[in-house]
Amino acid sequence: MSSQTVSSIGNENIYVTLTMRYLGTRIELVSELTIYYALSGHYEVEELGREILDDEDEAIEAATDLEYAAVDKLKIMDVTDFWKEPGGFPETLDRIFQTSVSYPVAAE
Repeated sequence: MSSQTVSSIGNENIYVTLTMRYLGTRIELVSELTIYYALSGHYEVEELGREILDDEDEAIEAATDLEYAAVDKLKIMDVTDFWKEPGGFPETLDRIFQTSVSYPVAAE
């Protein structure tokens, strides 16, 4: 099963990405730190966290924790001027869940 990129936090060379995928009825969240070396064109990737959760509410709570950990890691690496694209981890994940909700249609 393929994963979906939720959001990224960082700058153009050092950033943390949150991805999500469904494992049956459960949800897996993975955060990865990526460092891009412009001179060599090389990418270095390190997994920072992985959570497997039972429902969307737990996933949003875990995304909050993963975002705090990502920001802490970026600060340790002296990345203090960073962006969140398209937004913070929990906010963007919540938007994804809201757009995937199906609404019943009344019969006429």
